[in-house]
Amino acid sequence: QDGDKVEWLYTCQLGADIGDTYTTELIKNVETLINNIGTVTEESKEAIEAARNAYEELNDFQKKQVKNYEKLEAAEQEYAKLSATEEDKTAANTVEEMIDAIGEVTLDSEEAINEAREAFDNLTDIQKLLVENLEVLEAAEMKLNTLKNPSVEYIYEVTGDYIEALGTPGVGSVGGEWMVIGLGRS
Repeated sequence: QDGDKVEWLYTCQLGADIGDTYTTELIKNVETLINNIGTVTEESKEAIEAARNAYEELNDFQKKQVKNYEKLEAAEQEYAKLSATEEDKTAANTVEEMIDAIGEVTLDSEEAINEAREAFDNLTDIQKLLVENLEVLEAAEMKLNTLKNPSVEYIYEVTGDYIEALGTPGVGSVGGEWMVIGLGRS
């Protein structure tokens, strides 16, 4: 309306750096809930769930600000070990063995990696927490992705090697100046 004044304030910390305490309080609340879990016992379920729910309500930037998140993950894993049935343990062990069987990652590993991922995804939440070598599967997926989609640097290197192997550029656009330009760009 006439006479209204609009002020723009730029922030690097979701408002905390310009006097807003709302975000800071949200993060502190989550950290407190995580700290209140304490020693994990069979009665820790509610405290762990409360901390997890509060954490999940944060946005991605806020989640990165939570300093004790690893403590929540460790509590969830410890609780899963305490409350897991033999069936849960067997299912998790089966997936761990599938992950270990991947071995050295090559392009031929894709089927084993996909089977291990599908088996992991089909586990219950508790069973997933029991899988202790998930990072091996994630690393294998990343390595396979790199093998299937080589980096730009690799592509340039291979292209440069190919052009260089063609020999001395001759006169003409195909084997001449375009070859020189291609070699220079690679």
